[in-house]
Amino acid sequence: LVSLGYAKNESVAKGMEDALAVSFGIPREKLQQQPSSADDILSSLGEAGLKALASSVEREIAMNVEDENVFVGTVHIEVPHHNLKFDLKMKQGHNLMQLARDTSEGRELLGEYVECACGGNMSCATCHVYLDDETFRELGPPCEGEMDMLDLAFEPKETSRLGCQIVMDENVDGMTVTIPSGVNNFWS
Repeated sequence: LVSLGYAKNESVAKGMEDALAVSFGIPREKLQQQPSSADDILSSLGEAGLKALASSVEREIAMNVEDENVFVGTVHIEVPHHNLKFDLKMKQGHNLMQLARDTSEGRELLGEYVECACGGNMSCATCHVYLDDETFRELGPPCEGEMDMLDLAFEPKETSRLGCQIVMDENVDGMTVTIPSGVNNFWS
């Protein structure tokens, strides 16, 4: 995958091979031993699919890299309909969708409540959340595309936002995110 120009390095190539092995139900070792099987799989994904897979693996690797120079903030999560509160750590530049999908603690605690059906394209409202007033003011108003999706969200409020558009930085460290009691999922 590196020599074909799809993976930047061996770590990305290994991650891609692991993902392909799981997706196609073929042990990674067998893929390496039978180049014809691997060629068939690669050609079935096409260039765009392989580039997307490489990008996804690169993001996952970046999420797990410990960098002491990257700010890590706290997000206070409240789920009133389950009488539940918990805190999660989120890296600067990452959004709530990434926290819920790409970190083990986020998947375990938040993934049940923040589905992110569209993958962050602002074409669903399954990551709809309520922000505390201070954070809402700090982030500024949602763009027109986000507002369109919030119109379709379950019980939108004045401080509603899409989680895929809430990005951590030092100004919103300590934000409180409240999970609505329902979701409108037009993708299912």
